[in-house]
Amino acid sequence: MRLGVVAMLRVAGVRDSWWEVLPEQARQLPAELARIDAFLDDERFIAPWRAVFDERIGRPSVPVETLLRLLYLKHRYQLGYETLCREVADSLSWRRFCRIPLTSPVPHPTTLIKRAVLPTGRPPGTVVADRGFGTAANDLALAELGVQRVGLQRAGKPGEARREYEQSRRFRRMRNWRVGIEARISHLKRSFGFRRTRLRRLTGAQTWAGLGIFAYNLHRMTVLSRRHHQPKSFFRGK
Repeated sequence: MRLGVVAMLRVAGVRDSWWEVLPEQARQLPAELARIDAFLDDERFIAPWRAVFDERIGRPSVPVETLLRLLYLKHRYQLGYETLCREVADSLSWRRFCRIPLTSPVPHPTTLIKRAVLPTGRPPGTVVADRGFGTAANDLALAELGVQRVGLQRAGKPGEARREYEQSRRFRRMRNWRVGIEARISHLKRSFGFRRTRLRRLTGAQTWAGLGIFAYNLHRMTVLSRRHHQPKSFFRGK
């Protein structure tokens, strides 16, 4: 997907009648998201986007109401763009909050990056993602946005120049940083209860996550302490 296309302003998306098929409980937003949803309809949040999108020409953009809500979730829960899109795609409540129809795909992470840069003029310093996003077009588009460090690993067999770049210390640090995050999250889900919270509401989920991280840190401290105090064995020849 190439990012360097002129976008046309769309404030609101198409309303999806499929939501009405779901039970009432599935259509209700959590209390916090319901309050934020009402606030984000204020024209003061939409006005900055009118200055950077053309209202008549260009390719239809992601609706501003969807962008605002996606960016709120990203900063509220400290998510990366790739993780954000994956979580919204998997959650009915988050998809409904972002006003994304059930039959429509979630916006591409690189599209969100470009749209987020337009009102602020501040691109992210580093962008990393899995191989599905690794294309020459995306690398070029991110560089044009001013992203200084792009860590999109290519699929297939890379050429000699690309292989040399992906083996560089700078690229490997970005790749390992992302892999480390994914592995840590997977470990927390498997062993420390992050797959599902047992406490209700947002405060309960925050408490559950905090206790899980606390337990993980205690476990790590125990392992490292044991390694540090483990006596060394010396072997002497006869």
